[in-house]
Amino acid sequence: MIKNKVFVFLACIILVFEILIATGFKNTSLRPVFGDFLVVILMYATLRGFTNLSKFYIGIGVLITAYIIEFLQWVDILDILGIEKTITTHLILGSTFDWNDILAYSLGVGFALIIDKIITKPLSVN
Repeated sequence: MIKNKVFVFLACIILVFEILIATGFKNTSLRPVFGDFLVVILMYATLRGFTNLSKFYIGIGVLITAYIIEFLQWVDILDILGIEKTITTHLILGSTFDWNDILAYSLGVGFALIIDKIITKPLSVN
């Protein structure tokens, strides 16, 4: 059930950008850094669109999830579990740990919270 149409719409727009980045910018620095920045905003907007969870808990949850996935890349979880590296596992878990990804996730969640505050700010009537 949709809880907030604005965030569902925002999530759809970001998903389109993510697909364009993944398919059209394969050999540029735009894909890994900007893609990671956008993916946490996509996760945030999706959760805000379909749940009644608080902004704070969504932001923290998305950030912790992104950090855990990055940590799992660092320990090479696929090798530990004996799972073959495929396109699907690469899309879901990424491939290599990078501190720039941690920064991109942090900035992305911060940006999502700022945008959320702007979107949901009550209009002042004078």
